[in-house]
Amino acid sequence: MARTAREIKPLDTIWEVPDRLWEWIEPILPEDAPPPPKSHGGRDRIDWRAAFDGIIFRLRAGCQWNKPPKHFGDDGSVHRWGV
Repeated sequence: MARTAREIKPLDTIWEVPDRLWEWIEPILPEDAPPPPKSHGGRDRIDWRAAFDGIIFRLRAGCQWNKPPKHFGDDGSVHRWGV
């Protein structure tokens, strides 16, 4: 008996984290991640999920750190969180 080749469907490209995956990721993220709180002269913290999505977009698109769409948050903040 010969085996038949199973067709493997490639995964869809992820540009932003789906809700179900985010539920697994969020609990393991550090609470004291950069940038420092505004009371120390820094910017307001950007949303973790927006920053994470910005990092994914940057890695998938191969664009410069200052080129992701603005809905991911300040490009400098996304860069600091991603390096």
